[in-house]
Amino acid sequence: MQNPELNREPPPNSFNFGAELPSTIENVEPVESQFIAALTAAGYDSKNVIPDLALAFREALINGMHHGNNFDPGKKVRYAVEVTPQKVKFTVEDQGPGFDPAQIPDPTAGEGLLKGSGRGILMMRAYGQVDYNAKGNAVTFEYPKSFEQPKNKN
Repeated sequence: MQNPELNREPPPNSFNFGAELPSTIENVEPVESQFIAALTAAGYDSKNVIPDLALAFREALINGMHHGNNFDPGKKVRYAVEVTPQKVKFTVEDQGPGFDPAQIPDPTAGEGLLKGSGRGILMMRAYGQVDYNAKGNAVTFEYPKSFEQPKNKN
């Protein structure tokens, strides 16, 4: 008997893409534009949700390039994106030594107020589920569509 899951078409308005990028800031905008186009085609709220998700994705890319790879163009940042009408998920991995996310000071209190970093992680956590691999050089972000507020019908 044939497995029906193997012959199933991908859901409409679903997108999977990814690549490796040199760790230069110029590479972020084209990838971010592709991400925004996928979110729009999948039906996410362009006024309230897409800007937040795009910023989370951009922060993950830039954090990998900056903190992981020190903007070394010889080092790559790898990303994988899944956008469906039900969820958004992306993983960004750098070639750096990794870090312990629990050791990042709270950027809204104490010594964290004076640091120039940590806000991207805080923001990503406000928008969705954030997980790191054991080494700390890969972040996975997931946003279920159920987080989205119903649109005002007026």
